[in-house]
Amino acid sequence: MSGMADAPLRYSVLLRGPELPETARLAQALAAHRRIMFADAARQAREAWGIMGEGMEEGEGKALAAALDAAGLPSVVLPSGLVEELPAPAAACAMEIEPDGLAMAAKTGERSLILWNRLALVAAAGYKEVTVRKVKVCEGPSMAQKAAGLGLMMTGIPIRLGGKRTETDKVVETAELVFFLELFERKPLRRFRVDAQDFSYACLGERMQYGATENFRTLIETVASKACRATLNRGSRDLIGRKPVAAMGYDSLANLERESRWRLTLESLRNP
Repeated sequence: MSGMADAPLRYSVLLRGPELPETARLAQALAAHRRIMFADAARQAREAWGIMGEGMEEGEGKALAAALDAAGLPSVVLPSGLVEELPAPAAACAMEIEPDGLAMAAKTGERSLILWNRLALVAAAGYKEVTVRKVKVCEGPSMAQKAAGLGLMMTGIPIRLGGKRTETDKVVETAELVFFLELFERKPLRRFRVDAQDFSYACLGERMQYGATENFRTLIETVASKACRATLNRGSRDLIGRKPVAAMGYDSLANLERESRWRLTLESLRNP
């Protein structure tokens, strides 16, 4: 008798959508249900992106869903195996906007056509990417200290100011604003990723500008206007609406992927 066959079914809890609620409202419901500090609940709320729990026992999942429903946050409990898993993304370096759809050019040289009516999700995100690196820093007497020391030596006082010259490691952090766009084609699910920092915007033609951010926003506007059946995620709508990037709430690509899993699962439940 196999142990795997006897393993209990695990469940996930998803918000019904279609929009993500305010973090504070979601955090209040989590804090009350889980009896935790609001700050801890707020962190969990920021990381949820529509998927409130995965791999839970049935009773645990139903209790969480009931608490969310009572707080005016409709949710659904379903077997975890029904939550969408994302295929590996194909990195797109360029595209052509055609009457029938998007002709995607991958970095591998492969070309793919996504018909407008098969585009399921247009998911964009912008966030600050922090890079940490070590640099060698030379430390020693400043110019003023050198000048003062020279003056003292000229008067016959052999005093060295500022100490010896030394070399040390220093940790330097740099933050860069980055943008990504992921396009999902309906079943069989395919995923294409646009790195705004490494993409040709020639497809925009006369609408192309000098700034990468404006070109990225124009690209999303163009795709959204033609893919009428596609769902737009929070980042796409915020960019089209000219909202501040910080208001989107993304910290990494992991946030975008979790939100995409949530939205694609809701679509699958609506259109099995």
